Amino acid sequence: MKKYEIEDGDNKRGDKREMIDWQFYDSQGVLKIKIPNYNKTITVNNGMPVLSVDHEFNPGNIFCMYCIDTQKYKETSEFRIDERVLSGFGSECLIILDPAALFERIETVLKNRNLTFQRDFVRYENLRTFHGSKSPFIKDTTYNYQNEYRIFIKNPRNNPLSLELGSLEDISIRMSNMNGLFKFEYS
Repeated sequence: MKKYEIEDGDNKRGDKREMIDWQFYDSQGVLKIKIPNYNKTITVNNGMPVLSVDHEFNPGNIFCMYCIDTQKYKETSEFRIDERVLSGFGSECLIILDPAALFERIETVLKNRNLTFQRDFVRYENLRTFHGSKSPFIKDTTYNYQNEYRIFIKNPRNNPLSLELGSLEDISIRMSNMNGLFKFEYS
């Protein structure tokens, strides 16, 4: 992601809070740290309500997809993609017509390579007031227009992964010059 931020001056793709592992929030900015070996408690009043702990290393790879969750749009037949997505992520997209088939292919490749993974919708939280453990499936509400679905692959080597899935022509269509409006037909 840093590559895109540097090359494009892009602030839509990168998330400076992506590597947060745990976060403490206190509206008063007071943090008490108990040090068991010294039988002491230190109180830090820095006036800042958030203290976060980052991962020491990148815990894995994240494959992100824009997702239209049709379960959320049962009452309407139209869905419009936010303009920030259309302007920030390119003029083309691949629409997956059979998500189950795509995930089956991805899971087969990952299992064959003995890679552990999770997949889920991203949950958007206000990270200025968030308290607790943060998973790869939590992002700041600043990015909620991205409607992300993610696959997180644990990768202790901290290197890029390339997955050979074969052709996706049988389960997808490629679109360009999108205007962002999609219409659903339920059968």
